[in-house]
Amino acid sequence: MTDKHLLIFTIGPVQSFIAEARRTRDLFVGSRLLVELTRAAAQAVDEIDDVEWVYPGDVGQDSLPNRFVVFASANRGDQAWQVAEKAVKDRWASYASHAWDQLKKFAPTKDKTWEAIWKRQIDSFPEVYWAVCRSPSSDEIAYLLGNGALSDHAAHYTITSLALNARKGMRRFEQTTEHGEKDTLSGMREPLHTKELNARKYWREVAEGLLHHGNPSLVRPDGRERLDALGAVKRFIPPREFPGIEKFPSTSSVAAADFRRHIAKSQAALDALEKHRRQVAALGVFAPGDGFAAEEIGLAPWDYDGDLLYDSTFTRQTFEDDYGLKVKEKDLAPARDSLGKLYRAAQCRPSTYYAILRMDADGMGEKIAGCQSPEEHQKISRSLSEFAKQVPQIVEGKLEVQVSATRERRLAGRVVYAGGDDVLALLPAADVLPAAAALRKAFLGVLHALAPKATISAGVALVHHRHPLGSALRAAREAEHAAKQMSGKDALCVYALKRSGEAVRAQAKWEYEDVGNVSALIETMRSQFVIDGPLSPRFAHEAYAEARGLALSRSAHTVPHEALESELRRLLTRHLDPKKVELRSQEKPGEAVKRLAGELAKPLAQLGRALDVHRDEWEDKWYKAHPGHVPDPLDEDYAPQPGALELGKWLLLARFLAMGGEE
Repeated sequence: MTDKHLLIFTIGPVQSFIAEARRTRDLFVGSRLLVELTRAAAQAVDEIDDVEWVYPGDVGQDSLPNRFVVFASANRGDQAWQVAEKAVKDRWASYASHAWDQLKKFAPTKDKTWEAIWKRQIDSFPEVYWAVCRSPSSDEIAYLLGNGALSDHAAHYTITSLALNARKGMRRFEQTTEHGEKDTLSGMREPLHTKELNARKYWREVAEGLLHHGNPSLVRPDGRERLDALGAVKRFIPPREFPGIEKFPSTSSVAAADFRRHIAKSQAALDALEKHRRQVAALGVFAPGDGFAAEEIGLAPWDYDGDLLYDSTFTRQTFEDDYGLKVKEKDLAPARDSLGKLYRAAQCRPSTYYAILRMDADGMGEKIAGCQSPEEHQKISRSLSEFAKQVPQIVEGKLEVQVSATRERRLAGRVVYAGGDDVLALLPAADVLPAAAALRKAFLGVLHALAPKATISAGVALVHHRHPLGSALRAAREAEHAAKQMSGKDALCVYALKRSGEAVRAQAKWEYEDVGNVSALIETMRSQFVIDGPLSPRFAHEAYAEARGLALSRSAHTVPHEALESELRRLLTRHLDPKKVELRSQEKPGEAVKRLAGELAKPLAQLGRALDVHRDEWEDKWYKAHPGHVPDPLDEDYAPQPGALELGKWLLLARFLAMGGEE
């Protein structure tokens, strides 16, 4: 039993505040605001005497979780939460003030109506919660937690956590009324406006001011984007507060990054890109600058938004809606022509899809709650901080990552946050599986000595670059949730929101004994499907159709391993192009096709067999809980499918990744 008090301090809301985003800048700034508010509180507490840090392991790390845990002496506990809460409120007030200083350069003069909305909404954020508990006695532990095997530290932490949860569950009595129409970012709060100017007129004037004297990409023109106070802080907080926010890449820029990687390999394509850049500049489009360290990660330079690498952007309506520029068809023709020449020079087009990656450690809260001593807790905290530092190195291309059995490269993603045991990142579709596998490897590496059974699960959403960001984030959460539903977790789920056809979701464990790393196998299949690869895209559709027929025609839902491997080998042999299969010494094209078909069919069939286990486990639990009842479609939402069918979906995803979303 220690004489110190344990303080757990947290701010929120987290998920809803970050998810109130229509563009990646909103997403990034929302995350950074929470990080820096937490950092302000942590730094204030760190200046108090007799404070011992428990979590996080390093308050100076780039990303921070939205909570921290410290020991404070008995006479310092109240002081700690008080200075932390004041620091949060002061820092938030400073951010809001600086954002208004920027907004007022382009906005109509504020009045009492505007001021009332601003004050009400700014004062409502953030929510601050804390709990301070002295060290409980053995009798108190027994009364509150029972006579379990918890150590003194574990009991102290658990009781404090329960107190914090109870506080967060209490109703907040400040009631606010949001009048009239709602803002376009959250859809819940009244947008900023004045008595004389309604929201649409107010924000139309802001957009016009930006068009002539600022960054016109901050607000969509003609009042189509109407922000509340919180949204305005996200958009207008000065770049000096969060360096790099103006260049944070859009979803289109992320999706097109792999295309820029292809361009960089060809001088003819680089020349064509430069000619296209001149045509775009002639249209008067704002250039935010490159959101990637292009030269370091092997991308061709491009200072404009990635959507200007898509021919679908070059319409009069799109230029007016997205850029506030009224152009004529004849003005767009040269840019369309230069873009077509760029596609021909690069011999490919940009992928229309990008990836959102969410990762979260499995049961980390339970592991931390089970720490036997403060020292053990602190060691895990330091390990999680070390992982958080490695995340941007992997995702943002600061080091090379294994992308196949024989190849490494630097990735072209951007981290939204990496607080310790959770990650949110945006990546080109071609980079997401290698990134996920590398992050898992890094996580296991830093935790192995302290928690050898620690695991992490991931959800990936593959989304069209013009799909609403809020919906895309929900898809990523769904994928992560599906991965977390798998028995024993340590799983991966990929959810492709296809613009045409049915959405595809596939899930699996990261590794199986006979298969090895699943993401590596799917990446191998992706490399076979690419334009210059030997495997026809039709293979995926036929394999899925055959697997569906085989799986659903049997009452047990399983397909014999030998039958599945034989059928896969037959289909592979049929769809492999002898002219594109790499020949070995003295090997004929027909022999090479048979060899490669066998090499691919075996691990795929083994994966199908391994995936059957999850369906069997799920069905056992279902029928025990619902004897005599067959699952309906809603019950199947997150259920593993029969192995052959789940394998078929993974093949469809591999093809989808290879084709960049093109059908």
